[in-house]
Parts: sequence; C-alpha cells; structure tokens
Amino acid sequence: MRDPVKLNTLEDLCVHEIKDFFSAEQQLIKALPKMAKAASSKELVAGFQEHLEQTKGHAQRLGQILSSRKQTTRGNDWFGSDRVTDGSI
Repeated sequence: MRDPVKLNTLEDLCVHEIKDFFSAEQQLIKALPKMAKAASSKELVAGFQEHLEQTKGHAQRLGQILSSRKQTTRGNDWFGSDRVTDGSI
C-alpha cells in the first residue's frame, strides 16, 4: 500500500497525477514488447507494436510537461504497475 501524499496545492495534485501517468506509461513500455512476443497472430503483434510507439510518445510528452514545471519524472510508482507486468490485468 502506498503512503499518503501531502498535496497542498492544485499544482501539487497535477504533478502527482502526471507522475502516476508517466509511471504507467513506462510500465507499458516494458510490458508491450513481451506481450507482442507472446502474441499468436500477426495482427495482434502489429497492434502491440503500434501501441508501444504511441505509448512512447505519451511518455515523452508527459516528461516534457514535468520538465516544463521543473519536476523530475521520478517519485511515483503507478499503483497498477505490478499488475501490468505480471499479466493479471
């Protein structure tokens, strides 16, 4: 279970949420190639590969947003990351 986070301003909340999204995208970037490798059809492989490229773009944009707010991408581990990588979702 995650420790409670003190969020004093709306900007704190936004940064916290963006870091969660960034963490989720990073987990997908790690998981999608494994999913593509395990896929049984060419169409599914292509879908995973396309999704991977889109996800990389999302992560890049989220990183740019955090950078523009003088924030790092570190700090949050998305709560569902363990479920993405172990295949339970």
